[in-house]
This record gives sequence, structure tokens and C-alpha cells, in this order.
Amino acid sequence: GLITARSGVKFGASGTTVIGDSTGIGIGTDNPSRLLELAQSNSTAYSATDFDKDYHALRLRNYTSDKSVGIQFVIGNNGEAAITAHEEDADGDTTLAFGVRNSGSRAERMRIDSGGRLLVGTTSTRSNIASVAQDVVVERASIVSQSLVANQNASGGSTLSLCLSRGTSVGSNTVVQSGDAVGQLAFRGNDGTNFLNLGMIRGEVDGTPGTNDMPGRLTFYTTSDGSSSPTERMRIDSSGRLLVGTSSSRSVSS
Repeated sequence: GLITARSGVKFGASGTTVIGDSTGIGIGTDNPSRLLELAQSNSTAYSATDFDKDYHALRLRNYTSDKSVGIQFVIGNNGEAAITAHEEDADGDTTLAFGVRNSGSRAERMRIDSGGRLLVGTTSTRSNIASVAQDVVVERASIVSQSLVANQNASGGSTLSLCLSRGTSVGSNTVVQSGDAVGQLAFRGNDGTNFLNLGMIRGEVDGTPGTNDMPGRLTFYTTSDGSSSPTERMRIDSSGRLLVGTSSSRSVSS
């Protein structure tokens, strides 16, 4: 190999590893532009989002057979934060967990599991809330509060959008149909075993949609005493009519 002291110490047949260069430390490059730069040349073109490849310059591996032991990045003078990756099972499914220190103790605060679910304040999803899988879960031993705050010198505010496309792939645009429930706000209480629906507000398609044409209605549900299934009590249809105890209006002769 080649060792020189011209602008630091270089190792490798072509001097591609630099220790103590005047700019920084380079590994895989003899011209680092940062305090520490790792570079890898590869003739195969790949996307930055192509995660199923091993082309990247930095790789940390754990060779232990214990799948519960992961790789951890510790941040801060006293380890105030950490990012941990570990395998969930023998198939190699992986969890990425984020921990920060609070009141002198560092603990996990958030994770992305192998199913792509975002879990905040908990390490697992619940199966007793709804039949639909929970993709984002926030849980803690106190009141949970979320805020959307818009700061601008204009009349527009924050928006929470509940959307539906009848397409079957991410990014698709397929027209919805009359009667489709586009989104709903569900209010659920625990009966000691499961979370049951006590009421909800649904946004539904109220007619045949088309280009720049999306007729809609809002329907309001509550659950009767002794029941676990909500019943529609009121709706505001696409014509602006308020219907209470019925889902359609009646014509009254004079």
C-alpha cells in the first residue's frame, strides 16, 4: 500500500483512505469535503430509495445469533438520544426505535416496526380497537393531545384530510362511488376488554361523482344503551338539508 504524509496519512493502493487531511478525514476518498466523509464508488446506478441493496458507504452489522441484540447509534455527550435497529424475528424483519432521555433516564419514545407502522409511546399496536389495522398509534399513561398550528398572514388554517380513492396501489387516482364512506371520526370507549364505538361522524359520497364534481353528506351516529353498534341519527345531505331520524326527505303537499 501507499503511505504518505503530504496532507495527512494515506492508506491504500491509490491513497483512497485519508487520516488527518487538512479538511477532514476521508474513507474511500482522498479529497474529503467534510470533517468525516465516507465515499463508495459503484458502477451500478441505484435510487436513494432503493433500500433493498447494499451499495451504501456505511454499514454496521451485528454477528451475534441473538436476534434481540441490535445496532445502536448513541447521540450526545451523555447518551441523551439513541437510534436502535434490531431484528424482530428469524425472518430478518426489523424494528427501528428512537429513544431520548427524560428526567435522567433514556427510554424508547417512538418506533417504526417491520410493518411500516409508526408507534409513539408504545411498542405494539392494539388488536382490540377496530378490525382495521392501526398504522399510526400514539399511546401514553396520560391525556394524549395533538395540535396542528398554522402561522401565516392569511385566512387559511390547518387542515386534516381524510381521503379515499378506489385505486388499489399507492398514488392511484380512481373515482369513488355514491354511498362510499370517505372518512370517519370514531369515538370509542373500553368495556373492560375491547374499545367499542359509542358514536361517529362520517363523510360520505352523496350522489354520482365526476370531474370537479363531488357531492357529499355528513352523517352522525350514536350508540343506544345496551348496544355496541352505532345507529345513524342525523345527516346533512348534499343539498344542505338537515335530516333527523331519517335518511331521506319527504315532499309535503300543501
